[in-house]
Amino acid sequence: MEGVFAEELAELGVENPVVATRGVTFTADNDLLYRLNLWSRLALRFYRHVISFSIEKASDLYDGVNSHPWWREIGVDQTFRIDNTVYSDLFNNPLYAAQLAKDAIVDQFRSRFNKRPSVDKENPDYIILLTIRGKECSMYYDSSGEALFKRGYRLKAVAAPINEVLAAGILKLSRWNPTQPLIDPMCGSGTIPIEAALMGMNIPPAFSRQEFAFMKWPDFDRFLWKRIKDEVFKKQLDPELEIFGFDISEANLAIAAENIKHLRLHKDISLARADFLQLSPPADHGVVVMNPPYGQRLKTEHLIPLYQGIGNQLKKNFQGFDAWIISSDLDALKAISLKPRSKYTLYNGQLECRLHGFSMFRGTWNRRFETDQTP
Repeated sequence: MEGVFAEELAELGVENPVVATRGVTFTADNDLLYRLNLWSRLALRFYRHVISFSIEKASDLYDGVNSHPWWREIGVDQTFRIDNTVYSDLFNNPLYAAQLAKDAIVDQFRSRFNKRPSVDKENPDYIILLTIRGKECSMYYDSSGEALFKRGYRLKAVAAPINEVLAAGILKLSRWNPTQPLIDPMCGSGTIPIEAALMGMNIPPAFSRQEFAFMKWPDFDRFLWKRIKDEVFKKQLDPELEIFGFDISEANLAIAAENIKHLRLHKDISLARADFLQLSPPADHGVVVMNPPYGQRLKTEHLIPLYQGIGNQLKKNFQGFDAWIISSDLDALKAISLKPRSKYTLYNGQLECRLHGFSMFRGTWNRRFETDQTP
């Protein structure tokens, strides 16, 4: 989702975002950093770059880390934790690299103050990310803390809920806009309808969150943060949304209703019990976004009839809609028997998935082409 993520960052005020592997780099001050943590629907975390350096052997890591004046930023009575992402032949064990980095930081404090900050793995004041790719090392401060897909609005969840960031990303990739009806026929705990309603009403996804890691930094500006939060109410919209969530499970719908009511979105999202294979569309056009069953617990032969039914239902009753379906089971996706106009590779947790987009136009393809080309 790097491309639509860069688009989102530009909309939020980032100048010249640069797409990288599984991320985007850019320059920001504290004002923008706070806003991005509050408003971004597609980010998992925002990191502030601290230092980069090259190493030739594993022991060089200690000197590289020690070269940065950590004592100017971290208080001796504060706590920290080091996370790591290591892809290097120089380290057989990523934990050894993290241990070297930790030793370099605490030794710097000991030599200067004869005291050292403590390591807290659960709730540290600073989360430091160490990345090593080959011989190139970088270190960052995590400004977000808990991953941003944890919006703070979900009271309960179904057995396999879709990640909130993934749900928002699918909506962005589908190019759905709030003037269009949106249907989630397998809505589970309501994540996709909720993310759509938050987009449509221009409510920041992290508005319910109480904590971000940047709040523990010594330069945290609480007055700036309050002003940014207060601005939210001026930006909120009140469009006439047509968002529909259906599910075959009464238990799922009860969970979805509780989450939606908690956010006071119950007037903007309609819920009803229905089997998609027998569902009559509540509108004559719009966007269908679907997260059907899949995963390692479910065998393909059990999914094929369901996916065949999905394809038949779309062809028969959802002409005039765009449909977006995510699944990790490629054979099941093929059973839909529709030609996708768009394909994306996404990850739902550790599962590699495909997002396929279909245009369910009315009439034959040739007729649609002739109609579209008529002046």
